[in-house]
Amino acid sequence: MKKTLILIISILLVFPTLINAECSNETLIEYSKSIQTTIINTSYPNTIELHISGINDYIYIKVKNNLETEEKIYTSKDKNEYGFIVLSSPNINKQLIYEVLIYSKDTGCGEKPLRTIKTKTEKYNKYSSYAVCKEAKDFKYCLEYYDTDNLSENEFLIEVNKYIESSNKTMFDKVLEVILKYGIYVLVPIIVVGGFFIIKTIIYKKKVKHETK
Repeated sequence: MKKTLILIISILLVFPTLINAECSNETLIEYSKSIQTTIINTSYPNTIELHISGINDYIYIKVKNNLETEEKIYTSKDKNEYGFIVLSSPNINKQLIYEVLIYSKDTGCGEKPLRTIKTKTEKYNKYSSYAVCKEAKDFKYCLEYYDTDNLSENEFLIEVNKYIESSNKTMFDKVLEVILKYGIYVLVPIIVVGGFFIIKTIIYKKKVKHETK
C-alpha cells in the first residue's frame, strides 16, 4: 500500500496538470498582445466605432460596454476585408467604456482571459453644433468631442463670446487693456518715487541758497 501511494505521488510530480489558468503557452500570450483597439468618431452617420485588430484563428474575444448588458463574442471570421472587427454605437452623447476580453481557443489555457483591454470614448459636445462656434472653432467648448456636462448653456455663451471678443482684439487693444487694468499699480510707485526726488531737490536747493547768503 505504501509503495502504491509513493508511486502515485511520483507520477503526479512527473506529470503536472495540463489545465493552467494563467496559460503558459507563450505563443498564445503573444497573440493576445497583438490585439489593438482604436476609437473612431465618424461624422456621417454620427456614430462611435470601436476597431479591433490583430485577432487570429487561435483566439477569440468577448466585448461588453457600460451601456449595454449583453456580452458579445467575436472570432477571426467576424473581421472585415481590412482585418478589423468594427463595432458601431449611436451613443455619441454618452461616454462608452469598452472592455475587450481575449481568450484562447485552447482549453488548456483555462477559463480566464489571456488579456483584458479597457478603452473609452470621448463625450460628444452638444455645443459644437451652435452657430457661434463657427467663429471659435479652436475654442475648447466648441470642439466636437469635449465633456461639457457640467457647463450650462448660459455659461457656454458667456465663455465663447469672451473668447471671440479676445480673438478679435488688435495688439494695440490688448496693450491698452493691460495699461488700463494694471496702470494704477505702475503709476503709484512712479508718483511716490518722483515725489520723493522732487522734495529732495527742493530741500537741496533751499540748503544751497541758505549757505550762499
